[in-house]
Amino acid sequence: MEENQNPVNGNDGDSTSTLKWRIENVSKLDEENHFSPIFVIGPHKWCLVAFRRGCNVNGYLSVYVVALECKNSRYAKFSLAIIDQTNNENTLRKDTEGEMIQFTDDENDWGFDEFIQLKELEDPSNGFIVNDVCIVEAELRITSTQESKEKRGTDEIMESDEEKDPVTLLASTSCLDNASAFICAFCQTSKVSEDSGSMLRFSNGKEVEEDKVSGPNVIHVHQICLMWAPQVYYVGETLQNLELEVVRGSKLKCSCCGLKGAALGCFEHSCKNTYHFPCAFGTSDCRWYNEGYLILCPSHSDTKFPHEKTKKRKKLAMDNSSAVHRKSWQATAGSKLVLCGSSLSAEEKHLLANFAKISCVTISENMKPNVTHLIASTDEKGACRRTFRYLKAILDGKWVLKIDWIKACTEAMDLVDEEPYEVEVDIDGCRDGPRNGRLRASKGAPKLFNGLHFHFSGEFVPLYKKSLEELVLYAGARVLTKNTLLSQSSDEGECSSTTLVVYDFDEEVSFTVLLERRREAEDLAKQSKSVVIGHTWILESLAALKLEPLPRRHDL
Repeated sequence: MEENQNPVNGNDGDSTSTLKWRIENVSKLDEENHFSPIFVIGPHKWCLVAFRRGCNVNGYLSVYVVALECKNSRYAKFSLAIIDQTNNENTLRKDTEGEMIQFTDDENDWGFDEFIQLKELEDPSNGFIVNDVCIVEAELRITSTQESKEKRGTDEIMESDEEKDPVTLLASTSCLDNASAFICAFCQTSKVSEDSGSMLRFSNGKEVEEDKVSGPNVIHVHQICLMWAPQVYYVGETLQNLELEVVRGSKLKCSCCGLKGAALGCFEHSCKNTYHFPCAFGTSDCRWYNEGYLILCPSHSDTKFPHEKTKKRKKLAMDNSSAVHRKSWQATAGSKLVLCGSSLSAEEKHLLANFAKISCVTISENMKPNVTHLIASTDEKGACRRTFRYLKAILDGKWVLKIDWIKACTEAMDLVDEEPYEVEVDIDGCRDGPRNGRLRASKGAPKLFNGLHFHFSGEFVPLYKKSLEELVLYAGARVLTKNTLLSQSSDEGECSSTTLVVYDFDEEVSFTVLLERRREAEDLAKQSKSVVIGHTWILESLAALKLEPLPRRHDL
């Protein structure tokens, strides 16, 4: 790291620094964070971070500035550049456009998600990569805290008084209350009102008695939040899917308040807006279908709910031969097909249920071994969500099909060929997982993680960690406790590439938190002679059904 530091225009506490970071082995960069050496400007420590986002065709290199040990606010302007190492003509530079950026303990990383497209970065004519090395240049101007506070104070007051939407203010208030020890797992508030309903407690699908509400594995949810959780339902008196729905929601930020737990999504299939129920309820332009527990966000309020759509009725003249054909189809389909859905909308669930009724196939609520076809909801590009059901279906070599296959079978009154309807890509860009799964199963190949050992290090959302452990076990691996990991390593002389220490690579947390998690995992890996990976390595490997490259030992 080359560094050049000098004062700017004589102001006390102001300084600038221009730094150049040589990133070697650029072709080996992946979605893990790659940190520069730490550098110091004045009394403060900083570093840069870079990582790939997305696939090689449509992906980007992301670059950020990170304020380390940021206990108090810091203010800085900065620019970042990828240097053209041949003649400097193509050097790409992006900056904060004159804005003074505030770095805090909670928001200590600022930069560019889509700094440069990978195909542009890797184009030899641009000169960005020479001998597998690229150079990132950062110029930072650090400004005294007092000056920045005075400059920004008026702007912040104006924003809070004039620019903030009252719906957003109301929603933020509803999501941030911590008055009680028991917080709803969905809306992240402890408030109980006539609108929220009572606070319910569940463990293993059963409501918990009052004297056991503080016990382990108890999930607390408002009655109304539970009713509007899309994938939760009752079978008899047992609540199904609550744990998985809480895990799913824990990865989704509310489009109003920005907190996680937002399991309620817009009915428009291509829309990414998700909400806590109270936040959505406080948004006047949302539209509701109470009987179907569906909402439309303000951007898609003109979309029709299923019950509003015009039903086209067809007269079917069924002669004796078609009746015989239908009976034959029912006998064939019903005897061999077991279907399961993944992230289906209410309308798609209705299509699946109707298909089951006329074909006599079995519908399974869970991904059991006897399931033959997983029917997955897809977006306008044909990509499906990466659910645990989807990954299990890939591991089992099951058909993973779009809902269009159900429509085609229903129209033909017969089973049609599956292959044209097979899902080819998920929304994270991994391709051909279902096809690879079928081919692997047809050859009787061993499970993907056969012979691998995983230890999950540090902080994870408990239910999410449990689901990850179930997945790696399902894929043929072993899960090790810390004691087993360390005792096993004492018998091995060299680093083992079959023993993996996993940390939670959650992109939504700050880079400081990620760095701490990674360092904790690295310390454990050094003791156990194993390799460190982020948990996304597991998901990427399973989604494509091929092992992702492991980081080299000296890259840790």
